[in-house]
Amino acid sequence: MRGAGATVDIAAFPATKAGNTRTIAWIIRRTDVSVLAAVEGTSSHGASVTAALLEKGLEVAEVRPAPRSSHAHVGKSDALDAKAAARTALGRDYNRLARPRRTGRRAALRILLTSRSIIDQQRTANRNA
Repeated sequence: MRGAGATVDIAAFPATKAGNTRTIAWIIRRTDVSVLAAVEGTSSHGASVTAALLEKGLEVAEVRPAPRSSHAHVGKSDALDAKAAARTALGRDYNRLARPRRTGRRAALRILLTSRSIIDQQRTANRNA
C-alpha cells in the first residue's frame, strides 16, 4: 500500500479524446483504491479530461493553479503542475474541495445570464456617456 501523497508515476498525454482515454486507463492501472483527480481549469483547458473522468465514474476536484512564486526557482512544467494540483487537493478537507461546474442546460443558462448582465452594464455606460 502506498502512502497518501506519494508520487506513483508521471506521464503526459495529449489533450484529445484518445489521450483522455489513455489517461484514464493509465490511472486505473496504477491504483487499487478509489481515485480523486485534481484538475486545473475544469471549465476551460481541463474540460475535456474532466468530462472523460466524470463519465468513467471517477471523482474530480477543481484546483487553482499554483502561484507563480511557488515555482519561481524550479521552473514550470506539466509534471510540476500535476504534483502541485495533487498536493493542493490532499491538503484540504474532502467535503470542502471545489467540484467542477455542471455542463448542459445549467451552464448555458449561466452564460446567458452573465451575457445579459454585461449587455445591461454596457447599455447603461453608453447612456451615461
